[in-house]
Amino acid sequence: MGKDGTTLARILRHRAEQRLHDRIKTAPSPVTTAELQRLCHELQVHQIELEMQNEELQRMKTWTDSSLERFTALFDFAPVGYITLDHKGTIHAVNFAGAALLRDVRSQLVGRPFRYFLANDPSSCFSRFLDKVFANQDKKSGEFTLQWAGGTPIYVRIEAQALGPGAKECLLAVIDVTELRQEPTPIG
Repeated sequence: MGKDGTTLARILRHRAEQRLHDRIKTAPSPVTTAELQRLCHELQVHQIELEMQNEELQRMKTWTDSSLERFTALFDFAPVGYITLDHKGTIHAVNFAGAALLRDVRSQLVGRPFRYFLANDPSSCFSRFLDKVFANQDKKSGEFTLQWAGGTPIYVRIEAQALGPGAKECLLAVIDVTELRQEPTPIG
């Protein structure tokens, strides 16, 4: 247990001793040996229950940590760009592939509007697309063009779905389809 854990244990012990002291002042004292034995037995049972609960909490913490590591690896290292947006289209989270598609580092993308990366969207097609995503729980898909100043545009297919009923966020899977949109070059 680290320094913080030791300090927390001391604080909990001190509080428990204070509560016990307060209870002893107000509780009638046991009069018989049988009553004392019953109370000792009850304390031993409670101690074992607490030990069992602590073991279960440790198992659950280990399982939760392992699950979080698996989820993080699945999200972060997916071969497809994953981006989480709110109703307004502001980026809340992005994986490595998504950051690569948007040509920026993840920490610089959070809080920025996704529409800034869209090329030629004067009629706000993406805004209407996003409205449809949040309108119901069905998966929506569409093709859009991403572009940067002086950069070659890339074509992406976006599959999006709100993250539950009344969701405040949606998840986009962004797939680069530029190669599929290129005209084949004749061999000759």
